Amino acid sequence: MVGDQICELPIIPNRPTDRILPKILFVWRLSHDLLLKNVQISSIKQSFGKGCLKCSGGDETAFHALKECTKACAILALRGINGSLLKRVHERCIDWLEEAMHLLDKNVFKDLITILWNLLNSRKNAIF
Repeated sequence: MVGDQICELPIIPNRPTDRILPKILFVWRLSHDLLLKNVQISSIKQSFGKGCLKCSGGDETAFHALKECTKACAILALRGINGSLLKRVHERCIDWLEEAMHLLDKNVFKDLITILWNLLNSRKNAIF
């Protein structure tokens, strides 16, 4: 189900030779908890902090960075993604994405993926 939604995301590739579209790869990594965040980095490099650099509200996992961080919640609420999607507790990103897919209209779900993509890119750009 999620795979069908992911494959229909409108993406303009950077060049004609691109094989895997970036947003499809992003959602796949997000749903499988493979986005590298501070918690994973700190398990490799012991001196690296686990905390969220944006809100200092806990360990920075991909799920925290895109849903639980106060700055991410504010951005999602401004875009109309609030209510039960932000208030319910989910164990994994894939559970949250599946619930979002069931609750949201197809176009709104596509917008949510774009917002999450932009949130993650803004966090990466702030660090580097």
